[in-house]
Amino acid sequence: MYRHIGLLSLALGLCVGFPASAQFTLVPEAPRVNETIYVRATPGNGCDTLRTRDFATTMSNNRITVVMRVIVGTVCFEPSPPPQPVHVAIGQLPAGDYQIEVLRQTDTTTTSLGTRSFTVQARKPLDPLANYSDLWWNPEQSGWGLNIVQHPDNAIFATWFEYDEDGRPGWYVVPDGAWSAADQNRNFANHFFNGPVYRTSGPTGGAVDAAQVTRTLVGTAAFQFFEWDRMNATLTINGRTRQLTLQRQAF
Repeated sequence: MYRHIGLLSLALGLCVGFPASAQFTLVPEAPRVNETIYVRATPGNGCDTLRTRDFATTMSNNRITVVMRVIVGTVCFEPSPPPQPVHVAIGQLPAGDYQIEVLRQTDTTTTSLGTRSFTVQARKPLDPLANYSDLWWNPEQSGWGLNIVQHPDNAIFATWFEYDEDGRPGWYVVPDGAWSAADQNRNFANHFFNGPVYRTSGPTGGAVDAAQVTRTLVGTAAFQFFEWDRMNATLTINGRTRQLTLQRQAF
């Protein structure tokens, strides 16, 4: 069962998207220097087709305009599918105040989804220049590695997986820490992150009982990022120190 949306229906606004009020958000809402900014918007409804490659982003001074091209739906199945939001990458911006407008454009009309202002926060002295979120390993020593997630505020959460002396898998986490050296020369050599290391254990399979999950402080970790894709890791676990050179895992 479907309905045909003709000119009269379009004139009545049944399948024409949004009014001129703001209908988009920024991701993240409070961007920082060197952080990729996205526009999250729903430029049509379930009847429309988004031309995903027809995004046009322009910038004049500190004003950004994003144009989203859509094909207005003329045939819509019942019930109509829900509108799907899309993310358009704006890129990374220097610190400052900006204004952005998102336009919905069809073959006949251009409608503003809204305009908003935002501020890109300045880089702090200890903030790193890059995002090191990735899977890190030594390609000559398969079987262990390091997962790093770097949050927008540059805090790091890391998980370390390897095998112990008995060949059993072991999981360690670095849930917090701090950057310990400023990057005065704008290079990667001074990027140090230090944090505590915990070993976790718990039940396997099925419904996990949180009460059976344990977390034990076993040592410390120090990460030195000396290139965008190279790092040294110094792990001291139960009094035993290991110094490792890792690289991003290529996919």
